[in-house]
Amino acid sequence: MIPDITKPAHNEEIRTFEWRRPDGSGQLNDVATLASTTLVCSEAVSGTDVSANMIAQVAVYNQTQTRYQLKAGTKNQLYNLEFRCVDSNGQKLADTLTLKIT
Repeated sequence: MIPDITKPAHNEEIRTFEWRRPDGSGQLNDVATLASTTLVCSEAVSGTDVSANMIAQVAVYNQTQTRYQLKAGTKNQLYNLEFRCVDSNGQKLADTLTLKIT
């Protein structure tokens, strides 16, 4: 499996996930904004929720992005990051990325 994103094990990084993308591939339409957002991190193999150890500071950013901090992680481990939001129209949206710790 090719991960969508990678991060060195020691790094703790602030990142963003864009719901409205210029190429039209995002789920958020041109007029909607984010009302709320959450992020769940689970081990890719076992499905165990490790959000408490891997994720911090999840918040709406610039009205169309989820801003979050990726914390440590176990080297060579794969994780699933499931982004969830409710938009200004009341729609519930979700998208998942795979994270590999290098």
